Amino acid sequence: MEPASLNSPVPPVEPADVQALWRFVKMVNPSLGDPFKEGQNAETGAPAVSFDDKLLAEHCGAEANVNAVFLRAMLLSVVFRSGLLELWQKDAEISMVVFQAAATFPIPRLASFDPNDFMTQLSDESGPR
Repeated sequence: MEPASLNSPVPPVEPADVQALWRFVKMVNPSLGDPFKEGQNAETGAPAVSFDDKLLAEHCGAEANVNAVFLRAMLLSVVFRSGLLELWQKDAEISMVVFQAAATFPIPRLASFDPNDFMTQLSDESGPR
């Protein structure tokens, strides 16, 4: 993966790729409610995990921009950790409409991502599920 620049746009990706990457990372470390949480899990002591880009690519479509998928999943993690997705969660699963929004939400600059703008668009497009 090429390193991301804070001033670079994050291109849209396929929602299924964001969902697949989210589920894969969560499967590897199921003790985490947020699969992209940094550091060590205070309750279980589970270590932080890192992944090779080739391994991540195995969970995305053949034409996927794995870097963009990973970045969008990480940004979704920011929203998840803030507790803003509770209306779109059921039994620790996130609704597909969230992955659709995460995959296509315009991000002209990585540094400009605003979770509140994301939530506004998600709410406008889908309403709570």
